[in-house]
Amino acid sequence: QPAKVRPGVFLGSHDPLLDWALRQSRCGLATFFDGSADGLERFADFEGIAAGLHMFDPEAGGSDDDAAWNIGWVRRYAAAAPCVLIEFAWRERGLIVNPVSADQFKTIADLRGRLIVPRQAEAGTQALLEHLLAEAGIGPESCVMTEPARTETDAAQVVADHMGEVTLGLRATAAPLKLDFVPLLRERFDLLVDRKAWFEPPMQAFLAFCRTEAFRFKAQTMGGYDITGLGKVHFVGD
Repeated sequence: QPAKVRPGVFLGSHDPLLDWALRQSRCGLATFFDGSADGLERFADFEGIAAGLHMFDPEAGGSDDDAAWNIGWVRRYAAAAPCVLIEFAWRERGLIVNPVSADQFKTIADLRGRLIVPRQAEAGTQALLEHLLAEAGIGPESCVMTEPARTETDAAQVVADHMGEVTLGLRATAAPLKLDFVPLLRERFDLLVDRKAWFEPPMQAFLAFCRTEAFRFKAQTMGGYDITGLGKVHFVGD
C-alpha cells in the first residue's frame, strides 16, 4: 500500500503574520485556516503539510508556561505522525474594543452581559475564551454572542463595525482598525510540520523568508509579536 501523500496545504489557526509571510515568501503553499483543532485533526488525517496551533492546556501550567501550549494536544492526536512542533511566535492576546467603550473593559470579568464576538468552535481562541470565562465564574447564560467570526481579522472587524462590543483577539489586529486593546495574556503560536515536508522547497522558501529583515520588521510593526524563539523545537513525533 503506497504511503499517503500530503498536499501542499497549510492548515490550522489563522495568524495575520503567518498569512502575510506565506504570501510574501512565494512558497506556493495553499492555505486552509479554520481553527487550531480543525487543523490538528486534518493534519492527523494527512490533509496538509503543516498546521498553525495555539491550543491551551490549563492542566499543564499557566499561560506563560511552555508546556501549556500545543505540546499535550499534539502528543495526544498526532504523536504517531512523523512531525515536528516548531515555535513561530509568542503573541499578545486580550480584549479588542471600540475606543468609546474602552474604559468599560479591564478584565475578562467585564464581559458579563456584553455582546461578545466569538470564534468558531474549532478555533483555539474560542477554547481559550470559554476557559477564561469559566475561570471568572461567567456561565453561558451570562453571555450574549454574535455569529462566530472565522478569522482573527474578521473578529476585530465585527467590533470595528459596531456589530459586537468586544472580542478576545490579537494586538496585531486591533491597531489597523483603530480599536483599543486590553492585554490579558501571552500565548505561543506553533507550527506543526511534517518532517519530510520541512526539507522540501516550499517549506524551505517559507522558512528562509522568516529569517529575513523584512519579516522581522513586519513582526515589529504589526505589534504584539515576540519572534525571538522562532524555530525552537518543542516536540518531535514518531
